Amino acid sequence: MNLPPGVARACVVLFCIEPAQVPEFLSRLQPHQLKSIFKERVMFAHPDRAAPLGVDSRVLKHRFNLLRQAHETLSRYLSDPEESARRLERDYWNDDVPANSMRLGEYLYFTGWLPWSSVAAGLSEHKRRPSFGATAVSLGFCGKVGVEQIELRRLSQERLGDAAVRLKMLTSKQRDQVVAEQQRRTVRLGECLTRLGLMLPGELASMLSAQNAHNTHCRDPFARWAA
Repeated sequence: MNLPPGVARACVVLFCIEPAQVPEFLSRLQPHQLKSIFKERVMFAHPDRAAPLGVDSRVLKHRFNLLRQAHETLSRYLSDPEESARRLERDYWNDDVPANSMRLGEYLYFTGWLPWSSVAAGLSEHKRRPSFGATAVSLGFCGKVGVEQIELRRLSQERLGDAAVRLKMLTSKQRDQVVAEQQRRTVRLGECLTRLGLMLPGELASMLSAQNAHNTHCRDPFARWAA
C-alpha cells in the first residue's frame, strides 16, 4: 500500500502506532472513527486544560497543533485519496532519499517526514538570534553608544565585529567571544520545530537518531556491516 507522504506520519502522531502498522490500520479506518479518536486526544491536549492537568501550556499547544494537522491530513485522505495525494505531493518530497550526509532540516524534508513549508518555518525561527551589538553590550564589552558609533563608522559590507576591532573598540578575543556567545544563544533547529508545534520531542529524538545513522552510513558505506 503506497501512501502519500505525510499520511503515515499523521497516523503515527494521532494514533500512536508504529510506522509499520500504518497500512493495515489505515485500510480499516473509517471517518467516524477518526473524528472520535481526534476528539478524545485533543481533550487532553487543548492549551486551556494546562492548569487542570498541571502541564505547561506551551507543551499542550505543540501537541494540539500536531494533532490538528494530523487530523486534517487524514480527513482529506479518507474523503478523497487521489486529491489528497496530489496535494501532499506538492508539499512533501516524493522521491528517493539522497545518499549523502544531510543536516536535520534536509533530512526531515528528503525523508518525507515534514513538508518544506514546515522546515522553512523552523529555519526562520532558528536564524533569529541576538545581534552582535546587543550581545557585546550584554557581555559588558561596550555600551549602546559604542555600538552606535561602530555602526556609523563601519565600512560597506564590513561585519560589525570586524569594524569594532579595526576601530579598537573591541579586541579580537572579545569579538570572538561575542560570536561564540551568539552561537550559544541560537536555538537549535530541532527545538524550534518543537516550539512551533511542528514536531513532538519524542518524535524529534527518533529522527535525530535516524539522521545520525544515515549520515554515518554515508560517510562510511561499510558501517552497516560493522560488528
